[in-house]
Amino acid sequence: MNRPQLLSFLAAAVLLCCGALLWQVETSQAGSGNSETKVKATASVSKPGADGKQTVTLTLDIANEWHIYANPVGATDYEVNATRITVKAKEKVSASVKYPEGKTHKSGKLSFQVYENRVAIPVQIQRTAGDSSPLEITIRVNACKESPDGKDGICLSPGNVKVTIP
Repeated sequence: MNRPQLLSFLAAAVLLCCGALLWQVETSQAGSGNSETKVKATASVSKPGADGKQTVTLTLDIANEWHIYANPVGATDYEVNATRITVKAKEKVSASVKYPEGKTHKSGKLSFQVYENRVAIPVQIQRTAGDSSPLEITIRVNACKESPDGKDGICLSPGNVKVTIP
């Protein structure tokens, strides 16, 4: 290999390594910026009745110093960020969610409702009679916290926390 070929090879190797390193940094930052990393969900479940009715209580544990938007949020501009629960099963299923009242949070001139620390959310499920297939529950959350100086907040990208009930 002559000198120009060697220099070209080394330049290409350096660019390839730098590109891989940059991709790793961007990927790791994106992974840590999702709201689901700040919320853990567990469920307690009643057995389905003969009529297909079932109660699921979801308990959301929210990381210290973080909050998620309540449902309803109480501020029109923030309603898109409200916590939302959807339920799917093999058969047709409907869900009635009783979102608890949130805690009033103020940021500048805005006032809105949030959930902090731990919140229990009851969900009434109506299944097709006899259906005992697993339930797939998705909880859409948007986690935020105040900045250390108290002037601005930090919000992560919205995320989905999933719970499967056998």
